[in-house]
Amino acid sequence: MQWKLTRGKWRPRLLDFVSSIEDAVVKRASEKAFESLPDVEKAISELSALKLYTLEELVAFRILKGQDLPGTLPPELTRLRYLQTIDLSRNYLHGTIPKQWGSMMNISKIALLGNRLTGSIPVEIANISTLRVLELWNNQMSGNLPPELGNLTQIQTLGISSNYFSGELPATLAKLTTLLEFRIEDNQFSGKIPDYIQNWTSITKLMIQGSGLKGPIPSEISRLRNLTDLRISDLEGPEDAPMPQLNSMTKLHTLVLRNCNISGKLHDYLGTMTSLKHL
Repeated sequence: MQWKLTRGKWRPRLLDFVSSIEDAVVKRASEKAFESLPDVEKAISELSALKLYTLEELVAFRILKGQDLPGTLPPELTRLRYLQTIDLSRNYLHGTIPKQWGSMMNISKIALLGNRLTGSIPVEIANISTLRVLELWNNQMSGNLPPELGNLTQIQTLGISSNYFSGELPATLAKLTTLLEFRIEDNQFSGKIPDYIQNWTSITKLMIQGSGLKGPIPSEISRLRNLTDLRISDLEGPEDAPMPQLNSMTKLHTLVLRNCNISGKLHDYLGTMTSLKHL
């Protein structure tokens, strides 16, 4: 089931809620699926109180995106056996990501950005072999990244910017060869930018601004020929680091290399990169 909401304020009554839905597309669920949904007012004010057993054939859970909801993330979402998308972005949700979510084997997208979530990424999330998008930006999460994230061999977007993650990037991330977007800005990581980023040959966006990582920028970055957006800044480490070779990145339109201790002259080829718009 997929829902599209019209613009307007969230109203707590079920009839008002249903009246704000347009273009409802039903997949494997009848319209009567909503008739017995209990505790609607409480469900809207406290997400953790949702009663989900009547919606077990839902495939996309996006209707609560950007609704200023408080509460915690419900482990009960595991009852939605056909669920493919969880998007609860831009609310006031707190607490941790339920480890029970790791048992949902059809999930392709988890988007929880712009909340007040804490804790670390549960190891169990790495059990979701179908996961393609994990967006956790702008929360208050912390801890080391679990090495098990390397098991997400279909992941395309991994966004964890603006949190308090720490430690070194796990070596197992080298296995994420399907990555298209990797964002770790504004964190507290340690260690160097790993050489294994050369394995991410499909990646188009690489954001490492203010991540806590040290330089220099590895020369292997030159192998990322599909990059359109490369942003690295505030690297600690040795001074007089060489300018990385970027002439193979013919698709690059945004390049930010700020406070990276790079020395020497700009390469002449930068002037011939016609796709480059922001430098």
